[in-house]
Amino acid sequence: DVEKKFADQHQELSEQEKGFICGRCRSRSKCTSRYFQASRLRKKLDYWRGLFEEQEELQLPLYERKLELLRQLGYIDDKGLLARGELASRIHTEEITVTELYFAGYFHECNEHEINTLCLSLIYEHRRRGNNSEEQRPPAKMPEKIKSARGFVNSLARQHGFIKPLETRISNLMMAWSQGMAFEDMMTMTEIPEGDLIRAFRQVIDLIRQIRDAVKDQSLRDKLLNCLTCINRDIVLATELRD
Repeated sequence: DVEKKFADQHQELSEQEKGFICGRCRSRSKCTSRYFQASRLRKKLDYWRGLFEEQEELQLPLYERKLELLRQLGYIDDKGLLARGELASRIHTEEITVTELYFAGYFHECNEHEINTLCLSLIYEHRRRGNNSEEQRPPAKMPEKIKSARGFVNSLARQHGFIKPLETRISNLMMAWSQGMAFEDMMTMTEIPEGDLIRAFRQVIDLIRQIRDAVKDQSLRDKLLNCLTCINRDIVLATELRD
């Protein structure tokens, strides 16, 4: 009888189990539960480890292409970071563009107001609004240095897809604010919400601080400190102190 044979084998195995320490242990059921739990976790771990290894294999060629590009641009060599790489490693916003502008001499040649305007063009992202009134305004006259920087960066952007063209659409607002215009008067020049503009100005402040901390040239550091003084005033300073 198959059923009786199976029952006898089960009984025999049960008797053998009692001969082991675990078989006589009162906590056997708890241990068994933990064993199965650990087994399930191990299977999950193996699954995610497999996915991670697959991603590593996919990302490695991309990583190697980026390294090769940084070599071509003069940021690294076989020994490590070069001068461009050292500067870029200390910048956390549009680091390649900032570095290229620095080595092209723009931060040395521009005055404080032009640097502030340039940095706003680096960080600002234009958002199309319902009435499109911002697009309908006649374009403001840009300083020649900003025009030159825009051409320089846009040329880089055409060569390298990861570089963002300069957004100079509201450069006149930063120029006016940096030169001392009252905030209320400046707001008559745009339809951008007050909060968005203040947020953009504070992003510029953060970027200039990054650049100032990254460079060693004391005369440029002094100029960048003046840049901060021109922007971080009145309502912009008040929001920073409040936060």
